[in-house]
Amino acid sequence: VNHGNGELLGYSGDEMVGRNIKDLIKDKEIAETTDKEVLEKKVVVKYSYFVESNKGVAKHIKVAKFPILEKGNVTKIIECYVDNTFEYKVEQRKNEFIETLTHDLKTPTTTQIKALELLLQGLFGELTEQQKEVVNQIKSSCIYMNDLIFTILDTYILENGRIKLNTAWIDLSSVVNDV
Repeated sequence: VNHGNGELLGYSGDEMVGRNIKDLIKDKEIAETTDKEVLEKKVVVKYSYFVESNKGVAKHIKVAKFPILEKGNVTKIIECYVDNTFEYKVEQRKNEFIETLTHDLKTPTTTQIKALELLLQGLFGELTEQQKEVVNQIKSSCIYMNDLIFTILDTYILENGRIKLNTAWIDLSSVVNDV
């Protein structure tokens, strides 16, 4: 570990030089997992995560691990760290904004569609054909807007890994027989 890593994690230069990064952070699992990937695949591994040093300094960092190969074997791994805390916080704020925006747009749009359906059903009195045509156009626009909102929300959910797939092996022939 060098002086730059020390400053990033709250250590002085003397505390850092010659030490392994895994000795200085609380959660060693991600460091060990990515080391294993570099050793097995012999490729550069890049990732970002929230790290806390044993001194209590917490940062969101980007890491790149570079294998040093000698005769086809990884003999050393060089790691480069960049403080990504500011960018991470900006990304969090952006995600919160998108989440709030889509929620705040979704609720009134859905309400408008339902109200227009009630109008078309004649619950507030009969509409003329011309009025029905205008209400149907407004309803179509609201449905289009609602679809856009859900597309934004679905994209956000996918990009942020919030959709969890529960996978399982199934006997497809029994499903087809049941159908």
